[in-house]
Amino acid sequence: MICLSVFWLTFAIPIYSPPFDQASRLTRYLLQENQKATEHAYISYRNKRFVVFPNVISPKMFPDAYFFADTIDVRPGSSFLHIGSGTGLIAIAAALKGASRVTAVDSYPEAVNNTAENAFLHRLSHQFRVYEGNLFDPIPRGQRFDVIFWNAPFISSDEERGKMTHQEQAFFDPSYQTISRYLKDAQHYLTPRGRLLLGFSSSHGDMKTLKTMAAENGWEVVILAEEQKYFPWLPCIQEISPMTVTLIELHPCVQGM
Repeated sequence: MICLSVFWLTFAIPIYSPPFDQASRLTRYLLQENQKATEHAYISYRNKRFVVFPNVISPKMFPDAYFFADTIDVRPGSSFLHIGSGTGLIAIAAALKGASRVTAVDSYPEAVNNTAENAFLHRLSHQFRVYEGNLFDPIPRGQRFDVIFWNAPFISSDEERGKMTHQEQAFFDPSYQTISRYLKDAQHYLTPRGRLLLGFSSSHGDMKTLKTMAAENGWEVVILAEEQKYFPWLPCIQEISPMTVTLIELHPCVQGM
């Protein structure tokens, strides 16, 4: 097996602390703000209204969801699996682009309910299946998908995953153990020409480790699109450099001698 690495240059203003530390500080601050919501809130995406349940990660605080909803290519009639669905915005965007069978999975019960509610509000319940569980665990045996997407926890952490809240688990992954499992198991849920996608941050995640893990599991990392996110509205977080949100496709490694 020969895996070819892809290198992209990301230009950003100078940073004043390690990017992993920045990402951790920024994420924990945004999670604290997100947890202040005690009632249902509403957001708008492409003139469509979405409800956000309390304690579910809101695209208002973490707007990378809009980037992925816009950028992920879904062909009419295809099947789509979204791991870590949250509000369901990305999965619903896939359905609106023409996916005929959409499956969403989240480990947090309120996120499962939130996804199901938004599917109902957009009259898409008939083509949706929403499951509670970790990664591929709740997917019925034998089901395969044309597109699989997961906005992965790109911040490597020393903290034990079992001691984290559900919200923290969406961003922090000790030694990238959960990402490793995603890369290992995904092949069993893809159609023969299916596409495996991953949300990441090339500026604040550990791209070197990700590429190594991908190669060990027979994948090659290919960056499809990137967008920089700035945080000038955060007076409590100083010296934060732009964060590059990255959509990755994992190609099967090229066969070679």
